[in-house]
Amino acid sequence: MKEVAIVADSPVTLVPEFIREHDISIVPLHVIADGKDYLDTEMDMGWLYGRLGNKAALPSTACPSPGQYLQAFQECSQKAKNIICISMTAAFSKSYLSAFDAIELAKKQLPETRIELLDCRTAEAGEMMLVIEIAKAVKEGLKFDDVVTLAQELIFKINTLQTFDTLFYRDKGGRIFKAKSWAKAESSTVFKAVVEVDAAAGGFTQPIARAKTKTEILEKMVDIAQERIGNKNLRAAIVHGDVIEQAKDLKEMLDSRFQNAEIYINQALAVTAVHAGKGFISFAFYGKD
Repeated sequence: MKEVAIVADSPVTLVPEFIREHDISIVPLHVIADGKDYLDTEMDMGWLYGRLGNKAALPSTACPSPGQYLQAFQECSQKAKNIICISMTAAFSKSYLSAFDAIELAKKQLPETRIELLDCRTAEAGEMMLVIEIAKAVKEGLKFDDVVTLAQELIFKINTLQTFDTLFYRDKGGRIFKAKSWAKAESSTVFKAVVEVDAAAGGFTQPIARAKTKTEILEKMVDIAQERIGNKNLRAAIVHGDVIEQAKDLKEMLDSRFQNAEIYINQALAVTAVHAGKGFISFAFYGKD
């Protein structure tokens, strides 16, 4: 039996190969469209982006149930002594509360299994970055308490910047927070925005910068990364909303600016698309000595 199993909600957006290699349990969120409930991990993204383009009768989203988490914990308890569960920022979803309720049930059903629940205070690329680093540590044989400590430290090191073709979807989904005035200004002013969603922003959406074009915004994101980590080695993740070429452009900018950069890229899943729209880019990073 292994030392640690990892559970994460689906906005972590890891590629299937990484999930299989590190035996990570993914608990999917839900998209509700036309009265039907779809798992975040199984939705037709082409159909969804087409639907979102109409900006009318938008799908809604829902967090996993405690039962979904409990099932994941039960399965993980068969192969690991301890479980670390990572939830997206509680400001965006009730996933954390569902996982918490499941842990209370698991205390009775799985008394021999330790479960640690952490709100990563970010989402998408930020959550991906955190889970990737935890998974590496687990594979290297780090003990459970040390894995938890590492995760807690990384939550406060990881920066997550996000940009959108429009703030409309973030606003409609109730995840706009301090960037509300920017969403309102879009109708009269042409600009692209960068917002921050991480521990430094309290897990909420905080406006950071604006520019006229997407290219300028990506350059600003790279500048911010360099200002914050200096000469340290870059560890980064990029999640995109069906704009792989823009994600690759950002990676090229980062590769040209940082030596020894390690960068992961994946496409956003359905729940993220509902709240961010097509053209969304989430860029998470931290500096490693």
